Amino acid sequence: NPKNLVTQTEFSNQKTMQIFEEKVRDSLAQHKKVIYKVTPIFRGNELMPRGVWSQAISTDKTLNFNVYIWNVDPGISFDYTSGRGHSDPTM
Repeated sequence: NPKNLVTQTEFSNQKTMQIFEEKVRDSLAQHKKVIYKVTPIFRGNELMPRGVWSQAISTDKTLNFNVYIWNVDPGISFDYTSGRGHSDPTM
């Protein structure tokens, strides 16, 4: 993907990834130097990642995480091959 963009569910982005993005923003606001990397994880030729691997560390090591964030949304079943989802109340 030349634009480095992936499809991420609202739950994955707003409820989980945002927690870690805020930690990075807070460290930067405190003038800390941060190395931050997010890697989408696909299976085979899927168009939608199963999740993202998010890593960050500050030079003083007060910020240090290495987490996997599942690309899911409660109540929605996804076909990661096509990126389409449908309502599934059993989820």
